[in-house]
Amino acid sequence: MNFVFSTIKSWWPSNNQQSSQSAKVVGDNNSVDQSINIYVGDRGGLQKALSSEAALPEGTEWKAAIHADAVSDDGSEEFKLISKFREVANGGDSTTALKLLEGLKTDERFSDGFAAFRLSFNVGIVLQNIGEYEKASAALRGAHAFSPEHPKAKAGLALADLIDGRDEEAFEQAVSLLSAEGDHVNLCAAIAFNAAKRLKVKFEVEGYEYVDTSNEDIIISRLDYAEVVHPDQFDSMLKDAINADPENSRLKTTWAHAVLKDAQQNRAFLLGSKMAEGFEKDVTDCASILLHELECSLKQNPPNMLLLPSMANNAAVALRLNGRDAEASVLLDRVITSFPDLKKDLAQIRAALFLQQDKDAEAFQLIAPMQDQPEFQVMASEIEAQIGEPAAALERINSALSLTMPDGLRCQALAAKARIGISLTERNSADEAIDELNSEFSGAPELVLLRSAYSRAFELRSAAEEVESLPIVGEEKTTKDQEFLDSLEGVEDWEFFDVFQAANELFYRGFYRQSSELLRDRVSFSRESPALQLLCDSCMRGGMATLAREISESLSNDVQNSTFGWKFGANTANLTGEIYKAVPLTRKLFAVNPTSLSSLQWYVQSLLRMNDPGRIRRVVRDLNDIDLVGAISEKREYVNLLVFCGEIERARNYAYRLYCEHPNDHHSWMALSSSVLALGSSPTEAKDLWLTNVAENAAVEVVQPSGERRKYVLETDIELFPLRQENIKMDHPIAQALLHLQEGDSFDWPLAGQDGNGSILCIKHKALDAFHFVMQRFEEQFPDADGFSSVKCDPTKDDGLEEIMDLLRQRAQYGRQKISEYEGGSHPLALLGVTLGLDPIDTYLGIHREGGATVKVSSCKSEDQANASAWLKVARKKGMLLDALSIHLLRRLDLTDVVEQEFGKIGVTQNTIDIFARRLHEAITMGGLDDDGRRRAGSMSYQDGRIVMSEMSEEEIGEKVSLHQADLDWLHASCKLIPAVAKEDPADEIIRVRNSPGGAFLDDLFACDGSSRILVSDDLHLRQWGQGLFSVKGVWIQALLFHLEEELLISPQKVVSATIHLLGAGEQALSISSVRLLIGAEMMNSGELTEQDFQLLSSVIGQPGAEMASHIKVALEAINGLWTTGSTLPVKHRATSIILRNLVRHQGSNSALVMDTIQTLAKLPDIREYMKNWRIGHFIVHATPSEV
Repeated sequence: MNFVFSTIKSWWPSNNQQSSQSAKVVGDNNSVDQSINIYVGDRGGLQKALSSEAALPEGTEWKAAIHADAVSDDGSEEFKLISKFREVANGGDSTTALKLLEGLKTDERFSDGFAAFRLSFNVGIVLQNIGEYEKASAALRGAHAFSPEHPKAKAGLALADLIDGRDEEAFEQAVSLLSAEGDHVNLCAAIAFNAAKRLKVKFEVEGYEYVDTSNEDIIISRLDYAEVVHPDQFDSMLKDAINADPENSRLKTTWAHAVLKDAQQNRAFLLGSKMAEGFEKDVTDCASILLHELECSLKQNPPNMLLLPSMANNAAVALRLNGRDAEASVLLDRVITSFPDLKKDLAQIRAALFLQQDKDAEAFQLIAPMQDQPEFQVMASEIEAQIGEPAAALERINSALSLTMPDGLRCQALAAKARIGISLTERNSADEAIDELNSEFSGAPELVLLRSAYSRAFELRSAAEEVESLPIVGEEKTTKDQEFLDSLEGVEDWEFFDVFQAANELFYRGFYRQSSELLRDRVSFSRESPALQLLCDSCMRGGMATLAREISESLSNDVQNSTFGWKFGANTANLTGEIYKAVPLTRKLFAVNPTSLSSLQWYVQSLLRMNDPGRIRRVVRDLNDIDLVGAISEKREYVNLLVFCGEIERARNYAYRLYCEHPNDHHSWMALSSSVLALGSSPTEAKDLWLTNVAENAAVEVVQPSGERRKYVLETDIELFPLRQENIKMDHPIAQALLHLQEGDSFDWPLAGQDGNGSILCIKHKALDAFHFVMQRFEEQFPDADGFSSVKCDPTKDDGLEEIMDLLRQRAQYGRQKISEYEGGSHPLALLGVTLGLDPIDTYLGIHREGGATVKVSSCKSEDQANASAWLKVARKKGMLLDALSIHLLRRLDLTDVVEQEFGKIGVTQNTIDIFARRLHEAITMGGLDDDGRRRAGSMSYQDGRIVMSEMSEEEIGEKVSLHQADLDWLHASCKLIPAVAKEDPADEIIRVRNSPGGAFLDDLFACDGSSRILVSDDLHLRQWGQGLFSVKGVWIQALLFHLEEELLISPQKVVSATIHLLGAGEQALSISSVRLLIGAEMMNSGELTEQDFQLLSSVIGQPGAEMASHIKVALEAINGLWTTGSTLPVKHRATSIILRNLVRHQGSNSALVMDTIQTLAKLPDIREYMKNWRIGHFIVHATPSEV
């Protein structure tokens, strides 16, 4: 018998040409591959949506067995025996019942006549009940032969005709028997209803007085008939039947099918639409009913093997619809274990459940061996590509396409081939698949999506297009994009399937906000679904943290505790900067899939961002490297993880195996390089790669007696042996001859054909040998891949460092250019840092130290200072949030405790913590170990036409690590993590900047907007962006110092010393008062400040862009104070000279006018006399009348 295979993947069969959509929804690190193959054609009736029904040879449908009664009781012993054995079958043990009934055939009483008829008739009914239809038909026909005139025998003959698909004969025979009284009437009525349903002819039983309309077989058969012939009456008939007998299990099953008979409603439910109230409960009840039906069937001995696959499939699908994936998986595993022959019948739904739980390898192992099933091979090929076997995936899909398959499946297979080709950049394969799709299925929705993906993957973009693709405000839409957006105006009237298609298209076009807006009010959050997945992925791709957080909090418990829910919750936590929420979710994800490298990466990344390396090491320590499954790129990352955890030997073994298994993939080459370099590993581990004697796993280069050079690798791993040509086994004659020898040793050549001695040129570990090959050939082998770049270097020659100097010179020039752009632009420090490869803190420190420029801190406007003062008072209630730079500066100024005392717990975002964690990691891993085991670090730079090398000792590195560790510990212990969630999701242009490299600085603005905290940052442009984009109120550290001084929380001397520190770091546009200049002079007099410190402090006077009127006033007040407060003569002269020099340093031709003004306003004659002499010494003559 054959089956119509009906699962969640094909719910709406059509008599028309079938097309399918395969929706591959992939979010940022939220990959959820959900293939929904919806065969769209006739949107009318649901052709047995949940049933995988047995298809009889003539194509008739069979829903369930007819529970015919035994022939009526005549009080005979024969009847009692037959009835007794039928009860055994009715109790669930049909195997025993059949044995007992067959045993009666040896009894002479049952050899002929009516007793023989009775026996054969009941055997046929039992066989029919367990799905042995051919045997049942034969038994019923045999029964008729024993008593051809008996009505029950004729009824049995009609049942046999029905079983054999002879519907007209069955209908005619059954109807002809309804008028005669007897126990055959109800059976005939049931047969007539089933035959009429197939023939689609009208039939009623009201005119037949002997028909018992309350009989269960008649009720079920009549409902089946009405569903096909009188669909308008079906619902009311079913409702009446259930009201009359609410506990009838067969009626419950019929109701479960009826709940899902609306194709459009089912499609919307599967896709994830919000449904009418009560529908989800009905679906839950359906799952319970179908599960109970299966459990009852499994208790039968034997179960109906023709109906069992459909029952198991239906129960699993219903559980899947109900969000009970794990339960569905356990159920199917139990059925397959008990009935291995059903493995192929249930493979598709079982594989779908594996995929839903991210168990790609298990799904592949299940379906890959089924070579004759094209639908399985299509699925297997996509899984194979996903797990890193591209060549095998293409070979498999091409083989599948050579098989005979329905149009809908062929369309799906071609789309799968195109997706594989695009994802693996196999352009020829993608071309072939898209061409065939266009030829055979020109209207398939896949074509739109595949062409878009093809364009992104293969069409080259010019440099101008690359620039245009950068995040800019007001990015223009293409004509086709705009046409598509315009076509959505009437979307409110569309059915959900079309809405989903439109949202999917918007997603693939990159309109993530529009896609989410189309779905957000239409999608149910109570269950996992493609529409919910698309909505969530739109949030992730669009960086819409506010909406993502809202969705995450609205998901039902079942969805939150699913694989998808864990992923989305972790992604939301990453997006909002609440990493502590991601850790338990990624742990669960890894726990249910402990061999998946992808799941491991999710878990490790969350632990890294929580600064928990010890826990990472414990996790990695317990892993079995061989068991881990993933793509080559993921395996490369695993090597890096092993190195990070100090598992150097494991890393090298794993990387070397990866290199041998994938010699033509740059990921494997880079993995090997990472494991060999293993920067920071101990000298002993590094020296282990250089061997003094030939041993196992050695690569030995020898000179043969003929003079030819040859390399041999003494391989001990039997699995790796065939993967490199140089490998020889340890029992090979050459291996035996080389063992324990050293470089330069000679040995008798052990192979025939050459006489004489061979000699050893070089001995090294096989991994080191492979690494040297990688270093030599990487650029040639992978010219477009990121990896190694070779530079010629020969310190023994005069020009041996020219290439290095050129590179350093170019880098220095590039850095100066970018700093110049910063000085003339309006970009925050973080964006400058991206171009220089630095974090915001090092960018801040390097602008002045390396570039000789200054950091823009404020606008020098008194209005801004007044606003800052007012906003700091607001911060007492609202709190404040510090960016990474402010944290760094306040920690160095030792002001964090005072700030917390005044404003409460300091707020930070996860991005700030990440910056400090990276700084710590860089400090820990910087440099390497000398032969004496001491760590050193060095760097090269270009200055004044020379290469300048600087070194750090182990003590200096240790101090740096301790400082960064203290910063990070303080952040975790003393600060409050503020989610990077704005009140409303910002415009797409802002989010594009946030998602671009270095854009995470916007998290501080998002967090301030969402929490109403005051931003503290010494980055003028960051505060301006915050004010302009979100109306975020921002202040800088010097304004904070003034506030703390005003509140008597710090001394004026602390303000002065802190200002000098900020000026020394390169800040400009700070404020100064005459009082603070006088305090600085006093501190210089007492030795607390040097003259250079005072010079820095007073450099605020006369700075570029300053309001000179106010600066002249401050300078004059300070000078008057110096000369009237009894300062010593040397101090007041030095201080006055420094102030005047700074005041006029940028005035050029206006210097004389400035000096005339301040000299005229000076209080004391001594001051004016000093200024007169000072002007002579500095060649500043009086201003001309025209200048005045």
